[in-house]
Amino acid sequence: MKITLSTQSIEIQTIPGRGNFYLIETPYEVRWEENDGTTGTVKIPLNFCTDFASVPRPFWGVVDPLDYDLRLIAPAHDRLYETHEQSRAFADRLLYFGMLASGASLVRAWAVWSAVRIGGAVAYDSGPERKQGRIVTLITHELCKKH
Repeated sequence: MKITLSTQSIEIQTIPGRGNFYLIETPYEVRWEENDGTTGTVKIPLNFCTDFASVPRPFWGVVDPLDYDLRLIAPAHDRLYETHEQSRAFADRLLYFGMLASGASLVRAWAVWSAVRIGGAVAYDSGPERKQGRIVTLITHELCKKH
């Protein structure tokens, strides 16, 4: 799979009081092409809410959710888990190849891919419900900014 990112950097904003959640302030696209020529795009909209990667804090010394090789591809993975536009297996492959395209080593990309394959089923299955929770988070954040 070949991955093309429409940008090399994004602006983010921390959501106060919401742990490690961020708003994407730079909309962008992740384009992919399979070996058979099949193509597609994952669009990351303005104010998309993400945690970049659900890595338990004790492991941040190894994989920080904001690391360079996760920062652009993890929101696309989150978006696919949230919308179910593609299968879970596809979303996880996109993460793997996106990390490689962003400069990750094969071992690092494989380790992250393995982690989401082992532990990602619940997150994928609950994706649409989590989307609703993220919308509430966004609305609450906007209301707090006004006061």
